[in-house]
Amino acid sequence: MNKLLLHSTAMVPRRQAGFSLIELMIAIVIAMVVTAGAIAVFGNMRSTFTTQDKLGQLQDNQRLALNILNTTVQSAGYFTNPPSRTAASVFPATAAASANSDGTLFAAEGIIIGTGASSAASDVMSVRFNGSVHDGLMNCQGVGSMKAADSTTPDIWVNTFEVVSNQLTCRVNGGTAVPLIDNVKSMKVAYLVTKGTTYAYMDAPSVTTGSYWANVIGVRVTLQFIDPLKTGNANLPYTNTQIINLMNKSSS
Repeated sequence: MNKLLLHSTAMVPRRQAGFSLIELMIAIVIAMVVTAGAIAVFGNMRSTFTTQDKLGQLQDNQRLALNILNTTVQSAGYFTNPPSRTAASVFPATAAASANSDGTLFAAEGIIIGTGASSAASDVMSVRFNGSVHDGLMNCQGVGSMKAADSTTPDIWVNTFEVVSNQLTCRVNGGTAVPLIDNVKSMKVAYLVTKGTTYAYMDAPSVTTGSYWANVIGVRVTLQFIDPLKTGNANLPYTNTQIINLMNKSSS
């Protein structure tokens, strides 16, 4: 009797366990919520990375632009082998046929000159200096001289800066403008002029009117960079100002 009871109990199939339809739906909803959260986190991380990358590029552009301007403008008036040369012999007045593309002309011994534009446009600034293979100077396009300091035909570089199509460009000796920095909205230049014991910043037309180009001892360059994070009317530019002294000019 006991054997039959045990045999009968063993033959009864066990009830199989599993998920009900409701449990399955709950699991799917939870999985969808987790996936949506992960996608949102990834999107935020990607947006943050893009923003930081654009701001980093903007800061790099600002540093590079000001470094190029600072190095080039500070070199204005430099010439090699001064014991055997004079500024008048190295930097003669430029003839009309040699005028920069913006029409500017250098006076004898002139080392800096510029033109002023409307408030919405970019100014143009030109500086010139003489370099040799020994001094390590380069023009605004990063090219150095291969001539000796006592060469009878020294390299005289006229470096002209202006903003064209939202790019800071540079021309050397009136040649083709080479883009240096992108996303530059405009460049405005004020010239520090010494008049006896007084000093004043003046725009290019005022310096020209007063014939003060020989009295310029420094410049204040203001660059406006396009904000990479904004568009349309909200695209207010970043402004960066640098004061640069002409190393080869006396303030006296």
